Amino acid sequence: MKKLLISLALLLITACEVKPPQLTAKVNKEPIKVYQGSYCWNENGRGECADTALPEEMVKGNVPTVVSKASELKVHFDYEPKKGSVGANIWTNGEAKDQKIVNSDTIILPRKPGIYVYSVHANWEEGDSSYALQVEVK
Repeated sequence: MKKLLISLALLLITACEVKPPQLTAKVNKEPIKVYQGSYCWNENGRGECADTALPEEMVKGNVPTVVSKASELKVHFDYEPKKGSVGANIWTNGEAKDQKIVNSDTIILPRKPGIYVYSVHANWEEGDSSYALQVEVK
């Protein structure tokens, strides 16, 4: 009986979580690790905001996924954002520069070899969220 009560309590806590949609990213069907960034999300009468470090700090110390020059980085949300709200930045030394997104889901990666950190952000009726990822172009 005690195990059943604990299981039910965990289920209720999990069901009440207020989290933004998940983002997946791939290059040539190879998954790229995505880090949850800052967000504010309101759902079912509950709201939550979380602030994170800058994308370069979030990925620091983690091994980037190696990709080919000029590859296409495809991004996908598990819940469709507002039309026209998806954006991206490329980060260098704490500075963000706008990064063009093609068809709301594709970032063309650089031709120059190096490690690149990106942030992707979007808006929904329930709130907004940002995400970070890094790749190494070889």
